[in-house]
Amino acid sequence: FDWGKLAKAVDLAHYFDHCIGVYRDYTKHKEPKLIYRWFRGWAASYIEAVPLHWTQQIIQRKGIEIRVQLNVYDTNELQAVLSRYGEDCWE
Repeated sequence: FDWGKLAKAVDLAHYFDHCIGVYRDYTKHKEPKLIYRWFRGWAASYIEAVPLHWTQQIIQRKGIEIRVQLNVYDTNELQAVLSRYGEDCWE
């Protein structure tokens, strides 16, 4: 098996650039997607202080709520991270 050929085929040096976590299914996650989420209260404060990903941008503010944009793969791992914020995080 040629590991070098595989590494080039999947662009291994940048394979996880748009991942939250370490899971990425190469057959399904070809291109990252723009993910939009609202956060409020403590969750908004935390997300602003400790961004989820380097692509995170705050695109809207409304009182104690912020709307962020992420350019990442929409994986189960991303959904698990977002679920930590419970009712203080929504689409």
